Amino acid sequence: MKAGVTIRTVLAALLVLACTGIYAKGSLLKNGGVPITIGMTPASAGPNSQVMLTVHLDQVAASDQPVAIGCSDAYAFTNLPSEIIVPAGYSSRSFYATTSGYYQGGFLLTATANSVTAWTWIEDFDQGGGGDGL
Repeated sequence: MKAGVTIRTVLAALLVLACTGIYAKGSLLKNGGVPITIGMTPASAGPNSQVMLTVHLDQVAASDQPVAIGCSDAYAFTNLPSEIIVPAGYSSRSFYATTSGYYQGGFLLTATANSVTAWTWIEDFDQGGGGDGL
């Protein structure tokens, strides 16, 4: 049952991204905003594990750049921030989050800035882990 919900959630997220035409998967896509990438290390973490998430901008931020963070599985993390700031003078920001006891992988991580969304798919760790990374 959970797999069905996860698949519907992923499909809905992809549909929204496809309809807006402003998405990137592991690469940069310019569409009038700041293109970004997002990754998770280690990509094959299990439940209750600390992971490092990194957001990359395509250029050094001229001023503090807010970036919205999202996940297609609301139960994947216990402390995933909804927004981070890439400080002026930097092109990336890393931060830590902890996977929940319910974490199984198989979800989208997203980062959005200036109407541009980058995403990466994190594989189910029971299936060998992986994800797209950066």
